[in-house]
Amino acid sequence: MPRSTPHGPAASLDQPVRASAVGPEEDSSPVPAPFRFIWMWMARNSQRKALRELASLSDHLLADIGLSRQEVMREAAKPYWRR
Repeated sequence: MPRSTPHGPAASLDQPVRASAVGPEEDSSPVPAPFRFIWMWMARNSQRKALRELASLSDHLLADIGLSRQEVMREAAKPYWRR
């Protein structure tokens, strides 16, 4: 069963942060492509910082939110430019 939050379904660690959150990915977007990439990198960087904070939780608490320590550490170690 998918996890959910009060704001809707929780994002999987395997799902990349998409630039489409700013605007559509088509050429008709009012947001120029370089700015979409910068926004996407900033979002990934923020996500990875949050994951590093989660790493301080106990294994029991991580299991409660459906994550393993290995998943958290693997994703937190990725640089912001990688999916």
